[in-house]
Amino acid sequence: MCRVLLCGRGGSGKSTLVALLARYLAVNGRSVCVIDADESNESLPRMLGVPAPAMTLADEFGGREVISKWIECKNRDGNKTFCELFGGKGELHVRDLPGSCVGGRDNLCLISLGKIRKPKEGCACPFGVLGQHLIESLHEGGWVYIIDTDAGTEHIGRGLHECCDVFFAVLDLSFESVLFSRFINKIAEEQGKPCFSILNKTAREDLGKIGESFSAGRIGDFVVFPNLPGIAEANLFGCPVPLEPDILPMLERIEALFVDARTR
Repeated sequence: MCRVLLCGRGGSGKSTLVALLARYLAVNGRSVCVIDADESNESLPRMLGVPAPAMTLADEFGGREVISKWIECKNRDGNKTFCELFGGKGELHVRDLPGSCVGGRDNLCLISLGKIRKPKEGCACPFGVLGQHLIESLHEGGWVYIIDTDAGTEHIGRGLHECCDVFFAVLDLSFESVLFSRFINKIAEEQGKPCFSILNKTAREDLGKIGESFSAGRIGDFVVFPNLPGIAEANLFGCPVPLEPDILPMLERIEALFVDARTR
């Protein structure tokens, strides 16, 4: 099992890369579960080309107030574990969750932790804690869990990264992304976990200057994704992101990075 966290600033394209990586792995025979931890993004099912879950995990659990009470009880007196709440005793598989909160088909699944749908609904911290307990409880050899976070460092602040195995920082052409990647690499180093960078939506003629900036930012090896019109058009019209031939080597490289990191 491998739990892969993709994070990045808003607009960097991390959800697109989550969908591309998940589709690539599933097409090549891996069992993949995408965990949507972005409280505002509704587009992942379309990007993946799979049916959306009927409910979020938070809704299935009983809603924000029920989650908050469970967290309070658990912190106070060690109430039921997450696994026990869904009928498990110590280990949980995505197939053990109620079908209403698991979308997808065949070997590609999708779970949405929770969504903010109304003004003044409050912060998404209960969803973050719910996600952390879910990810910590998931066990099954051979599965890849890909976690799509919201913008910036919100999930780092909630500690969601602590239950993941490998980090990928998704970067765009900005110095803010350089600083973000430096921050994520520092967090990963403190936790003793591997961290890699993905430079997204990049033109070939920009690579020289980008390399200089990344060297100055002390960022190590990174995978480069080109800016492809077919992917942009798919996102514009809400279609599944296409596995275009030009990006297959990059997706293969990302798979090799996290597989190698997990087998060391």
